[in-house]
Amino acid sequence: MLFKSSLNTLTMARFSLKENEYRPEDVFPVLIDPSLVSVLRQTRSSMNYSNLEDLKSSIAKRGQKKPGDIYAFSKLGAVEYLRCINILWNTNYNIQQFENHFIPEAKDDFYLFLIAGHRRLRAAKEVQKLYYAEIHFQKSFEEAIEWQLTENFHEPISLLDLVTAANYLWVMLKGINSKLTLKDFAKTYIHKSVSWLNDALRFSRLPFAVQELIKSTEISKGISYSILLEFVDLYDFSVEKGKALLEDELVILVQHCLAQRYKLIEVRGFIKRQKEKIIGQQEIFKLEFEQVKDNSMSTIRKNRTLLMTSAEQYLNASPAIVKQITNNAKKRAREVIISGTNLGEILTSKE
Repeated sequence: MLFKSSLNTLTMARFSLKENEYRPEDVFPVLIDPSLVSVLRQTRSSMNYSNLEDLKSSIAKRGQKKPGDIYAFSKLGAVEYLRCINILWNTNYNIQQFENHFIPEAKDDFYLFLIAGHRRLRAAKEVQKLYYAEIHFQKSFEEAIEWQLTENFHEPISLLDLVTAANYLWVMLKGINSKLTLKDFAKTYIHKSVSWLNDALRFSRLPFAVQELIKSTEISKGISYSILLEFVDLYDFSVEKGKALLEDELVILVQHCLAQRYKLIEVRGFIKRQKEKIIGQQEIFKLEFEQVKDNSMSTIRKNRTLLMTSAEQYLNASPAIVKQITNNAKKRAREVIISGTNLGEILTSKE
């Protein structure tokens, strides 16, 4: 009986939309002409437009349901924002590239930068509809990037983009706040574990051409990332020993593992052998004719065949891999085949 009485009280309670209206401070929902909104590079280096047509159709028929997010900056704020974005993404934005807009209620000019909702803006613009967005005032660069990262987790984002964003943002924010810890940064900005962040920072030490291999291999992203992380240890080892591997050399080694479809445990064994070679053993794919006297003819023939086969597999790898092979890498692999052929002639002449 007591429960029934309480339920009736709740049912009869007065509720006013006006009295209970809530709007966060300095946030204004608006319908805005898409051409007034400035769009910069975001965390995702390329946008997925696979279902853009569906989104356009939905907005045209039923309107835009979820608002985008626009941050309004004064000129000084916009200059600082662009400076940080240029550092973060290695871009060259200049304040002169963007228009400011006078907002009567604030009695000042503001630059309106899109923070989240790029696909919705594109769709609204293409169907010639006003863009539904919330304009935020009194916001900082850090808040803008944090919001972008959070929004991008709602849709798939390439691992390379996420790793790059995490690395640049960590370096920048650590410069602003020396007391920022990896734990706080990982939790607040990228919502990942400290272990994931440590791997991302290690990965960023690889030459960029090697990092980009993650985008075009036929092996799944997780395995490719794990493989490339192993090569960070090799690269660091080569630097430590004063014999830093060149970018092309690293590409050759990575592509060799991919062409051979090595599993992670095989990659680790391969890395171990490369470390041994750095501290004194012969280089990969190099045929030492002087060893003819010190080895049996059968062993030489076996090594020659393996090396030539590896080089041929490398050059005849799948299109996804071949696209990443540099000219120097092709030259070196071809030299292996030529050297192997010459060695075959030497062996034949000795019989």
